[in-house]
Amino acid sequence: MKHLFLIAALFIAEGFALGHYIKIMYPKIGWNTLLSKSLCSLIFVATAIVSDFYSADGFTFNTMITAFICSLLGDVFLHVYPKLGNVIVNYALGGVSFLAGHVLYIVSFINAEKSFPLPENALAFQLVSAAILCIAVNVLMRIFGLKLKKFSIPVVIYSFALMIMVVKAVTLGYMFVSSGKSIISAIAIGVGAVLFAASDIVLASDFFTGGKDLKKKTANMILYYGGQMLLATSLLWL
Repeated sequence: MKHLFLIAALFIAEGFALGHYIKIMYPKIGWNTLLSKSLCSLIFVATAIVSDFYSADGFTFNTMITAFICSLLGDVFLHVYPKLGNVIVNYALGGVSFLAGHVLYIVSFINAEKSFPLPENALAFQLVSAAILCIAVNVLMRIFGLKLKKFSIPVVIYSFALMIMVVKAVTLGYMFVSSGKSIISAIAIGVGAVLFAASDIVLASDFFTGGKDLKKKTANMILYYGGQMLLATSLLWL
């Protein structure tokens, strides 16, 4: 039970840290906001470590914790634009970091799927579902006037990896419940992944329309850190 209280304390700490970051994150970006955001990211890494200590196997821990560290690095790279770095370099490094993180999440989820009797056509169904979601997201971005330009191909690649991660996570959530695990396990991994994806969609809608919408920035942060905290907690069941 002690670890559950510690995880609850980390969620509360994340709430306070995120609240502070949202207050200072825009429009003045500096080292103080970078440190504040980094603290928020370190908390979900700490949550993953605490959750894993009581549950996950070694391979899953190694891949998941590396994924969270990649996300932390991505947070840092994306934050330093525009006053602390170059937009193209920072967003390229940030995108690569998050893409690597999603690949590692996918590897972790594939490993976890081995514990469940999935149908033979499960992988094909997952890939088709991810492709449909990827196409839908990219079509909607263009319908709503997002100007991707030189980012068009990277966005397609990234969004496909993102949707595979989401489909894998939701599948695991369903398998958790089907095998008798708590509904909370399904919420942690399934809803966590969906929130992560939603945060990226909001981020894209802000960045590709000028990057000056405070409401979108706030929504992005809440969805992102909420999703990461839930994914970190999912290590209790992986």
